[in-house]
Amino acid sequence: MNMYAIDPVKQVTMGDEAVYRYFPKQIKAMGVGGAGCNIVNYLYSIGAFGAHMMAVDTDMQRLSVIRADEKFLIGKSVAKETGTQGEVEKGRLAAEKSGWKLDEALKGTKLIFMVAGEGGGTGTGALPVLAQQARDRGAIVVALVTLPFVDEVEARQKAKAGVERLIDVANTTIVIDFEKLRGYDRGEPRGEALSLMDELVADKLKTIIEAMTQRPLVHVNVLDVDRLFQDGGLSIMLTGRDRSDDNLLNVLKNTLKYPLLGIDYHGAKAALIHVASGRDMSLEGVRLIVEHIYNEISPTVNVLYGARLVPTNDCRVFITVILTGIKKEAFVEAFS
Repeated sequence: MNMYAIDPVKQVTMGDEAVYRYFPKQIKAMGVGGAGCNIVNYLYSIGAFGAHMMAVDTDMQRLSVIRADEKFLIGKSVAKETGTQGEVEKGRLAAEKSGWKLDEALKGTKLIFMVAGEGGGTGTGALPVLAQQARDRGAIVVALVTLPFVDEVEARQKAKAGVERLIDVANTTIVIDFEKLRGYDRGEPRGEALSLMDELVADKLKTIIEAMTQRPLVHVNVLDVDRLFQDGGLSIMLTGRDRSDDNLLNVLKNTLKYPLLGIDYHGAKAALIHVASGRDMSLEGVRLIVEHIYNEISPTVNVLYGARLVPTNDCRVFITVILTGIKKEAFVEAFS
């Protein structure tokens, strides 16, 4: 039996008692390394209801300015509190030697989103170790990582190897490529692109979390999300927006043209779709975009969907799609 119903009317919302049994601190967002901590710092500033936020780094000075519910300095004996200087092996050793510091924080965690920038030392080296640690303690681990620009040749090579390791460890690994960042003018400073990516990742992470923890138009069942991410493997994210939600299907079709990772996503096993709009939307519109995913991706794809109203000054609609269950070989082939 398909556990993801296509009919929005039949998608069941958990009662308040079930929601509160799941919280608090059982959903976590953890930033690892410089890029990951920057994303969590931004997520902390905009808020993500129901998520406990953590920051992990090897650089004491950098970690001191990050805002999070809990912060952990790892690898003091390896990195001397000054970071790994891009050395992946130092990042791995830092996590192996100091991972015990996170044991208490990870206790009781059911779902954890681990965020990092691949290509550096701490994120690339420490993330697989921490992901395995969290899984060993019973958590479902969703890694959300970014790839550097193509002109960062050495960092991109390290990132590719890091992603391949991570896919084998995390339950689900969502990969976002800076090269697929829409709206970035290459004539602008690189720092602005990095800041834009931090905001994008934090905003989408907030969307996923609050689809489970708040009361939207169409609720996403926490337990269904758990099952979707349990064996998600390699996954990609697609985002789109438009100023009108008169035709949600057209917005979705446009969204599917711009995956944030350049690999073939057809044949994905599952899809998480979330629609946010500045005005009310019909359940029929939600039904149409779910049916289109079946037609576009695979007739056997499992679809989980949510919809909510957001306060805006116009009728803008935002669509986020996460496709899971993509073959690891697709990533290896695309980045070989």
